Amino acid sequence: MKKLIFLVFLLIGFFSVAKADTLDYWHVYYNQVKVVELNTFSKEELTIKVSDKDKIDFLLDYLFIIYVNDTPCSNCEGFVFVDNTQGQTITTGKSKGTSTPIKIAFSSVVQYYQRTKNKYYDVFYIERGEYEKPDKVLLFRLKLE
Repeated sequence: MKKLIFLVFLLIGFFSVAKADTLDYWHVYYNQVKVVELNTFSKEELTIKVSDKDKIDFLLDYLFIIYVNDTPCSNCEGFVFVDNTQGQTITTGKSKGTSTPIKIAFSSVVQYYQRTKNKYYDVFYIERGEYEKPDKVLLFRLKLE
C-alpha cells in the first residue's frame, strides 16, 4: 500500500513539473509575399538584393512583420526597429495589439544603405503592455546586397 501511495505522489510530481511551453514566432513579408517564418530559437539572416531593382521601385517596398506570442494583448503597442550594427535606429513600425501586422518602409533602409554601404541591419521587436517591462527581441538580421 505504501508503495502505491508513493507511486501516486511520484506521478503527480512528475506531471506537475512536465508542462508544455510555447514559443513566440513571427512571419516576415516583403511586399505581401511571405519570405520567412521564424521563432525564438531561429538565428536567421534575411538577404535582399537591392542592386537588381531601380531606386524608384524601393519607394513602394515594405516589410510586414506579424509577431505572435502565447499571451495576446489587444491594448499593447508593438514596435519593430531596424537598427544598423552600431545600434542606431534607421526606421520603425508600430501596431496596436499582438499579432497585428507591423509595416516598415523599406525605402529608409535602402537610402541608408546607399549612403553608407552598410550591408547588415538588426531587426528588433518590442511590445509595451500596461503593467510589464518591455523586452527587446532580436527577430532577424537583414543583409542587403
